[in-house]
Amino acid sequence: MNVLFFDWKDYAKDDAVEIFKELGHEVQVFTWEWQDVGSAPEIEAQLQKIGASFDCVFSFNYIPFLTKVCEKLEIPYACLVYDSPHLTLFSKEVNCKVNHIYAFDRKMVNDLQKEGVNTIRYSTLGVNAKRIEKLLGPLKGRPSEHEISFLGQLYNGDAYNFYDQISYLPAHLKGRLDAVIAAQKQIFGMDLIGDKDVISEEIQKELHQFVKFDLTGRFQLDENRIFLDMLRRKVSGVERTEVLEQLATCFSVDLYTRPGSKTPKGVRNLGYADYASEMPKIFALSKINLNLTLRTIRSGIPLRAIDIMGAGGFLLSNYQEELAEYFVEGEEVVLAYTRDDLLQKCAYIWSTKRNEWKLQGEGRPRFGKTSIIAKC
Repeated sequence: MNVLFFDWKDYAKDDAVEIFKELGHEVQVFTWEWQDVGSAPEIEAQLQKIGASFDCVFSFNYIPFLTKVCEKLEIPYACLVYDSPHLTLFSKEVNCKVNHIYAFDRKMVNDLQKEGVNTIRYSTLGVNAKRIEKLLGPLKGRPSEHEISFLGQLYNGDAYNFYDQISYLPAHLKGRLDAVIAAQKQIFGMDLIGDKDVISEEIQKELHQFVKFDLTGRFQLDENRIFLDMLRRKVSGVERTEVLEQLATCFSVDLYTRPGSKTPKGVRNLGYADYASEMPKIFALSKINLNLTLRTIRSGIPLRAIDIMGAGGFLLSNYQEELAEYFVEGEEVVLAYTRDDLLQKCAYIWSTKRNEWKLQGEGRPRFGKTSIIAKC
């Protein structure tokens, strides 16, 4: 099969191209600077000129204008979505028959299918195990360099914290939402925010009186969905900072994140780590790798957890439904069910009984072979 790989400078591009070729496919990469995913006339014209010689187009995440191109060329468009939420899944092009959309969060997929999206299917994510094993070969036998590592965004800067920018809610409404946030950050694996007994339709209607979103009409989104995801992101920002600060009172905690985040107290901020060349080494050389799933991911296994296991790292994660489904708890992954449970398990792992946990490297052999590309 001759594949046109549409690259928007995604960090997993090289891995995907390598795996396509291992599967016997021809691949040509078309690189695009991320701009407007809904319409890019010049790019569409270029793709139509060269696209006739290809059997399909592939991209990471769903890009609506690629659907338009593939419709005209009468070839399939396959994509793997690794973000949740992913706004382009609410575009008018999503149900076009050329689309073969795969997404990693089963609850998100089920919801979209119930809403009439018939081009989306569920699939786990994967890693390029061969590349990682080659990269980590020289590190074999090397002692750990980090006690606890967390690699990811903190969502505590102004660019992400939209909830705190809404300063005009009446006291009773703000108090209710703050209470939900406080309760949600203590419990893993249960989406209180999406429970209508917690945030009722009446509360949502009242919110509409005070919070308005500038919807362009390009995506078929309702304001309730946007606001609930705003709350979920707020929970993630608060809990990531708080958990790291709590752990830092007892352990050495190293953070790798992009510029712009406020460093939690007591945590060593080591800056940005390159996805391909640095990140696997960090995971392999950390005694504990912490995963705190973004709350908008309601059931799926986030890419970060898979990256950790792909590097043979010791993974301590919040409970996530699909992590518990695919991996043996206590043998391949350590799962925490509440904030207190996470802190206690960190302490236990560091106790004299730490050798009873046999997770180091257990996750890599099974998940390293999982790849959406093999299923397209």
